[in-house]
Amino acid sequence: SDYLTAAASGDIIELGAGETYNAGYAFDKSILIRPHDPAGDMPVIDCGSNFNFATDAVIDSIIFEGIMFTGTFDGKYVLNADQNATVGEIRYDGCRLRNLRGITRIKGGTGTLGKFAMNNCVADSIRDYGILAVDVNTWACDEIALTNSTFSKVRGFLTSRNNTDSVTIDHCTISEAPSAGQIMFRWRESGQDNVEDFVITNTIVGHGWDESLTGSTGIKGFDGLETTVWTIQNTYATGDFSFSSDAITGFPNNVYDGTADALWVDKDQTDFTFADGLFFGIGKAGDPRWGSVAVTNLLDGWEGNGI
Repeated sequence: SDYLTAAASGDIIELGAGETYNAGYAFDKSILIRPHDPAGDMPVIDCGSNFNFATDAVIDSIIFEGIMFTGTFDGKYVLNADQNATVGEIRYDGCRLRNLRGITRIKGGTGTLGKFAMNNCVADSIRDYGILAVDVNTWACDEIALTNSTFSKVRGFLTSRNNTDSVTIDHCTISEAPSAGQIMFRWRESGQDNVEDFVITNTIVGHGWDESLTGSTGIKGFDGLETTVWTIQNTYATGDFSFSSDAITGFPNNVYDGTADALWVDKDQTDFTFADGLFFGIGKAGDPRWGSVAVTNLLDGWEGNGI
């Protein structure tokens, strides 16, 4: 946090390869945090203390590039905000995030977030607050974009208590997210529960997370969103994917006949290389990092919840 305190708005902070840093700063300025050596081991931000916003902050962007985030599954977040603020964008690009209660949660104050984006990321073992939770009706996020990313073992997924202009999910691999019986897209504030344009393209979805080991993997599709316009194109689900209720019309528009275990090499170890080389969606859908040939497990050596 000393680096962040000393930085001017718009500065770039570069972190040492493989070094561990503590979260806990209240953002009051635009900042980009990235590795000094992109070819080295990822810098690690320990989320034992969560980031927040400073009171009444006006921030153009908070961008994390090439950072590994870790915390505890039961109670830690990258950002757990409870202040008034106006924020243009929060973006994670090329990051790895694991063992957190949620990635970005807004739980108090009043404000706006123009865009929340995750690109080229791997997120695994995330509890009930999921990828993004706008958990108070006095905040709104206008745009959500998840692209070229992998989400695995996530109890919740996307939650908001206010309207959103657009949600885009493109070229993502989603496995065991959300947990069985949980809601994938939860816009939960009556009268403020709409997404104008919800677009899911070039994505592969596996069954829900049987977190309690009951044998059930069906998920609930959505809450709210009564007038939302859905666009779903070139999106696959594995043969063992199912909705337990609130199915999304037209989702998926392609079904892989086999199971998730038959499609991917080892989903429990976050290896979504294709085991079935005849799958029609190879090179056309899912997180592009996995391709059709074996790759090094990007989270090798981590011990995530449920793995």
